[in-house]
Amino acid sequence: MLDNSKKYGVGEHITGIVETIDSFKIENNTYDFIIAVSSLEHMDSQKSLKKKLNEIKDGIRSNGIVCFIINTEVMEIEKTTGKKLAPQFEVNIKTEALLTILNELYGDWQCIKKTVVPQKYDIPRGDKIAELSSNVVTYVARKGVVCNEAAN
Repeated sequence: MLDNSKKYGVGEHITGIVETIDSFKIENNTYDFIIAVSSLEHMDSQKSLKKKLNEIKDGIRSNGIVCFIINTEVMEIEKTTGKKLAPQFEVNIKTEALLTILNELYGDWQCIKKTVVPQKYDIPRGDKIAELSSNVVTYVARKGVVCNEAAN
């Protein structure tokens, strides 16, 4: 990441940090843009997820943007046997429950994008292949105007 940032002349604007999302502290009113892709569902609990979403909200400056891509209602099925496997996601929340949390926290922000897209794909699980299915929630909002319209 840092090599590319230097290559394209933006190195002084990029800081790489390697840390777990649970332990990374987001300081209040510090960031213009926070993106979390397939990471928040790996918080250690739903309570921690809500706490981190609130921390992110507080960390965004005026006119800043958040972008979340979060898997919900994850299911894994072993392809050869059809056996249901335990998904390797610490927080496997219902789609509507996540949207409710996001709307409660970010509902007074300008909604840029809010979608729910069902997805299925094959993933390795040990020496087997599993089909993972989930609803992928994409939620993008700018600190500002109302964001409470329905998901597309």
